[in-house]
Amino acid sequence: MKKHFSFLLALTILLTAVLLAVPSYAEGLRPDTYAEDLAALAGEPVSDPMFTTALSADVNGDLVTVKLTVSGTKAEDKIIGFEIPVFYDAERLTPVTDELDGEALDCFPTLPGKTWENLTSPNVREKNGQHYVFVQCGTAKTEYYGEQSALVCRLHFILNKEYDAAGVWLGNKTTKCFVDDGDLTKHLGKNAYVLAEYVAPYADGIEEAVGTYSGTKPFLFETELSAVLYRDTLTATVTCKGMKESDKVIGFQIPLYYDYERLNPDLSDMDGEALNCLKQGMPGKNWENLTAATIDEKNGEPCVFLQCGTAKTDYCKNGEDLVFTVTFSVKAGYTEAGVWTNANTTKCFVDDGKMTLYPGVASYAVGAVKVQPDEKADLPSDAIAIDTAGYAGDASVSIMAGDGENVLELTGRGCGKGKNLSDAFNILVGADGKVAALDFELGEPCGFVCPEGGYLLSYSVGKAGYGVLDGLKVGSAITLYNVDLDGVRALNGHIELTDAGFSFVVQEYEQGDITGDGEVDSIDYFTLKKVILGTIFPTGDQIYRLDVNNDGETDARDYIFLKKLVLGTM
Repeated sequence: MKKHFSFLLALTILLTAVLLAVPSYAEGLRPDTYAEDLAALAGEPVSDPMFTTALSADVNGDLVTVKLTVSGTKAEDKIIGFEIPVFYDAERLTPVTDELDGEALDCFPTLPGKTWENLTSPNVREKNGQHYVFVQCGTAKTEYYGEQSALVCRLHFILNKEYDAAGVWLGNKTTKCFVDDGDLTKHLGKNAYVLAEYVAPYADGIEEAVGTYSGTKPFLFETELSAVLYRDTLTATVTCKGMKESDKVIGFQIPLYYDYERLNPDLSDMDGEALNCLKQGMPGKNWENLTAATIDEKNGEPCVFLQCGTAKTDYCKNGEDLVFTVTFSVKAGYTEAGVWTNANTTKCFVDDGKMTLYPGVASYAVGAVKVQPDEKADLPSDAIAIDTAGYAGDASVSIMAGDGENVLELTGRGCGKGKNLSDAFNILVGADGKVAALDFELGEPCGFVCPEGGYLLSYSVGKAGYGVLDGLKVGSAITLYNVDLDGVRALNGHIELTDAGFSFVVQEYEQGDITGDGEVDSIDYFTLKKVILGTIFPTGDQIYRLDVNNDGETDARDYIFLKKLVLGTM
């Protein structure tokens, strides 16, 4: 009896230990091991998944947008539908259920296309203490989900203000698809999880560094800062303004602080001329040039220490500003960086016999590359998603821009090392928004040079969905959505995009019809010959019709190609 009791007691202790070791969602994910518990809830990956899932999350204030991507399918598997419970931490997240249908969920099955049904109205469910949004979609049985298919679904949640992170996951035994085998058998897919974290805007930290003035003297001026970031250079401008002649301001002492983890000041010839101290006639030639500005440290922070002064009879006059310009190099990988003046170290001198220091109002500025507009347009359902501005090796579709730059230069700005894009489908677009050249020849380096005002789209062939490029050719009109090309040109690094994409309209040119008269004949042949010899120049859309073999160039190869078309030997 004692042996049985001892055995039961040991078993009870063991089971209790096991239960305590496994996170219980009903009790909440543990704060100190949240990420580990989240992974445990998703479970170990299945050994032979029929499809792959991925989760990503974007947090904007208290709105969390979770992106679910389904890929890696094969047509021979005859997949005709999906059933995916998207689990979420109900203590920290509340799903947005308004109009929770296919359109609201932003579900874009790129293939098989319009025959796929919209998502059935997903609903919020709970089972065994776990909360989830149940996502389903399906198609007619003859329209199987193939290699070039990609299903993207976005769900929205509200983040509890008490938390700055929350988890969303797919279970390893509940992420399923249906196959057309007569019994609608269910098969498992690869599970995933994501920790959605709120990250305070970078500018908040820079603004906080300005601090609060702790003195009692009145402010005699204010500093106004601006910062412009272009590729690997940040140009900071400090304007001293608001001075009055009656205050007898005769000099300034301004430590310009900078984010030293991201910026290095340019110290070359850092004198009045290099710093661009624009006196603008105030107080005139009697003001001394800036002393050689130095890297200093004030309040324990590195700064560029700016000083200037004047003869005592030339005081700062009403409405006249003093402007300093300082340049910094931006360390690789950063797309925003900040500078600031401090409330307790920004000072001016007055001519009161004692050279008394008075404070100035401090400020800050952040230079950032902006690659998307503030107000985003709705992305059409047939648009092809662009997920990255600048080159990134793991991106599906990248957009790059830089007038006169070749592929190695464009990609080098994105990832620090030039890539030849031999493993991608590459689309060169001119300033007119039309395809200027195509490079769909794999294994060969891409030789494109970005035209002025144009850009390059690179579609990785290692990703699903590239069949949507069928029909694209030189002369096709491209429409971009939610991409700021000026920002892409200024980018030094890469940035993930949201709700960005492009669509195209195929220009229906009959191959070889140079004149556009609907016939391919000797007139076209001789017109092309004259263009190649330089005796005539193309007009209108002839520039696109001339590329008969569709390789992005107009040369003798087009001439030979067209000759064969006219003679009927092709």
